[in-house]
Amino acid sequence: MGGSTIGSRTVVGTSGAGDVTGVEAELRRFIEDEILDGEKMEGDPLQQGLLDSLAIELVLDFILTTYGVEFEDEELVAENFSSLDQVAGLVEARRARVDE
Repeated sequence: MGGSTIGSRTVVGTSGAGDVTGVEAELRRFIEDEILDGEKMEGDPLQQGLLDSLAIELVLDFILTTYGVEFEDEELVAENFSSLDQVAGLVEARRARVDE
């Protein structure tokens, strides 16, 4: 199985994280390491408005390569990307639909 390179990191397959907290932690780690160049954040970088549209695209690519989740156009709205918790919940909901 092939992988995708994101920044300096190669991601292969689907993550085994089964809870929203795990997804949220992985999203935070990706954002801090790859988008914010290793800067550790207090609080939520999405709620604080620290990510521009290009950074959101990188997050979407990370979600696709890590979890195999692709969003429908109608899901790509500001409300769904207002916080890490919101994005993690959306990823888990999409994964649950795929598993059914």
